[in-house]
Amino acid sequence: MTTFGFIGTGHLGSMLVHKFIETGAMKAANIIASNRTREEAEHLAKDQGIHVGNNREVAGQSEVIFLCVRPLDIKTVLKEISEQLMAEKLLVSVAADFSLRDLEALCQARVARVVPSLACENLKGVSLIAMGD
Repeated sequence: MTTFGFIGTGHLGSMLVHKFIETGAMKAANIIASNRTREEAEHLAKDQGIHVGNNREVAGQSEVIFLCVRPLDIKTVLKEISEQLMAEKLLVSVAADFSLRDLEALCQARVARVVPSLACENLKGVSLIAMGD
């Protein structure tokens, strides 16, 4: 069973968690999330039935990690969780303006970037997916 982590539970991170659970793509029991403000992650956990941890716990317990933080915070977060980002893990960034090459330079995990459109919230949008090496 694949475990999924979400670092950042703002609008986009919360929307992804909600829609993945709603559509059956992920089970709430297999999701752990963190946020800069823990209360926001706890609110999502209460609403969706997911687990909450800190960034290191999310990265350590997840096989696929969705990085849903502001581009300015990516380097800081990656530095914090770098020990957990081993080659067998997949790091998925939703930041369109942070290159895959830069992500690969900052961690050992496989990397991808997914840029969902706002229409995805209504299950009618498309997502741009770019894979790293």
